[in-house]
Amino acid sequence: MGLELATGLFGLGGVIVGAVATTGGQVLLEGSRERRVGSRAKKLVAGELFHAELVMGVAADQLEWPRITDVKALFPVSAWAEYRAYVVDLVDGDAFDRLVGTYAKIEIARELFQEAASRADNTMSASDAVDLKKVADTIGRERRILGRTTVLA
Repeated sequence: MGLELATGLFGLGGVIVGAVATTGGQVLLEGSRERRVGSRAKKLVAGELFHAELVMGVAADQLEWPRITDVKALFPVSAWAEYRAYVVDLVDGDAFDRLVGTYAKIEIARELFQEAASRADNTMSASDAVDLKKVADTIGRERRILGRTTVLA
């Protein structure tokens, strides 16, 4: 009976060790996946912000509204739509609110660029250029803040 008991205890110990190892491994894998998704979210959202910053900055520097046919391609926001649920965990509440506001400015810029594209004259007024440059600078500032965040999971 002693041998059977020892075999049973070793078997039970193996089951417990296996369960702990499997659970621990799953926790580590999930944390790694979350870090990868967070890092991806951060890069894709920052890329969209950089794109918008460049488009607005170039238009303001040239004092000319670009002739466009697809404003959504000019100002993409798909990464924000897809990953903002991850970004909310990467930044503090104030920074997230500023990002929400930044994307609202991008939506307004979409409308302005669309409206300007329908005009015969695509010359931009100096005051519009100054305002657009300020928005581009704000977007750049928020992009850099996002870039300095650390992805934790």
